[in-house]
Amino acid sequence: MPGCTALQWGIPGRPLTPPPDLRLEANSLTALVDANGSGKSSQLKVIAGWQAP
Repeated sequence: MPGCTALQWGIPGRPLTPPPDLRLEANSLTALVDANGSGKSSQLKVIAGWQAP
């Protein structure tokens, strides 16, 4: 099962979000929902490996 544990990104010592622990079940649908500018796209880029944590 893919996932990530204590994932953080941002300026060293000042992470942009609390560190999420995420596990994704096969064939499941997951949504990130939050306010504009809260880091949803950045989080997905880090999880996909397109951006360094």
